[in-house]
Amino acid sequence: MDKIEITSKSYTQTKLLGKLVSSHLKVGDLVFLNGDLGAGKTKLVEGISEGLESPQTTKSPTFVLIHEYESKIKIYHCDLYRVKNEHEVIDLNIDEKLENGIVIIEWPEISKSILPSPSIEMYLSHSDIENYRKIIINNYKDKDMQMLEIEINKEFNK
Repeated sequence: MDKIEITSKSYTQTKLLGKLVSSHLKVGDLVFLNGDLGAGKTKLVEGISEGLESPQTTKSPTFVLIHEYESKIKIYHCDLYRVKNEHEVIDLNIDEKLENGIVIIEWPEISKSILPSPSIEMYLSHSDIENYRKIIINNYKDKDMQMLEIEINKEFNK
């Protein structure tokens, strides 16, 4: 497993990180996003969506559980914060969605025992400095993390 640790200094940088990650995603990828409320998970998805050229506005799926976005690769954005049990996760048919797109799951804890391992798992946390976020990216599949890390360093150290 490869791991990248970065500090995002703004919502703009968090969104930029999403754009950079998007270029490394393909159909069948499962992405887990972990972090407290307001840590920037949905902002990161907004960047992924823009990076994959979706014309749709990204919004949190907390109350509807899943949003679909048309883009170069179909995006399924799930939020399991309100899900009570694994049966509710099964009803979302995530395995089927992976056949024709990428699935990004916020609050994935309840699903980890029934879903495949993610391609990428990210942890976002608040920093002591306002709007700063510590972000850890773990790679579990054959992602070119070295290239992603070079891209991140280039963009974040301007």
